[in-house]
Formats: sequence, structure tokens, C-alpha cells
Amino acid sequence: MSAKGRQRLGDSMSMTSTLQGLSGGEVKLLFGIIEKLSASHDQDALRKDIFNDLLDLLKSDFIASFIWNDGQRVFENEVFLNMEPSNIARYDRHFQFHDPITFLL
Repeated sequence: MSAKGRQRLGDSMSMTSTLQGLSGGEVKLLFGIIEKLSASHDQDALRKDIFNDLLDLLKSDFIASFIWNDGQRVFENEVFLNMEPSNIARYDRHFQFHDPITFLL
């Protein structure tokens, strides 16, 4: 088997072991999210459509999503759920410019 084939097999095995850690309901949510991602072309509608599934899957209380504007060098076009607009405004004004993590992901 080629190195590339072994890599693919390793990736598949890694994904399988990761999926094994999910419940049946979580796997169903994950595949539902993937299905929605593959079907939608409207970014804002898509983000709103998958938010509740992501909250359930990640066992989270709130969520926000921003689009990077490379020309302006800012995150914009926010969509959020279960968050105060004042927190989003603080992010817009300050935290997006002092975020040591996002660009490392």
C-alpha cells in the first residue's frame, strides 16, 4: 500500500474512532449538519439553519458566526443565537482585534 493509501486509511480509522465516541443521536445531528452544508448556498441562511444542531451537538448554550472580510481585515456579517447584542458589539469593537486563537485554528 502506498504512503498516500496508508494516510487515507489512517484518516478513516481516526474518523471512525472519533465517531465511535458519539451517540447515535449525535452522529445523526452531525450528518444532518453535513447534509445542510452541502445543500445550501446562502451563507446567512445556512448559519442560522445549523445553529440549533450545532448547539445540541456541542452541548453549548450560545453560538456566533462571523465572515472574514480580507479587504477590510475584519470579521463582519455576524449571526448569533442566545447572545446579547452588546456582547457582539464588544467583539466588533475590541476582541476581534485582540484574539490570539482564531487565526491559529
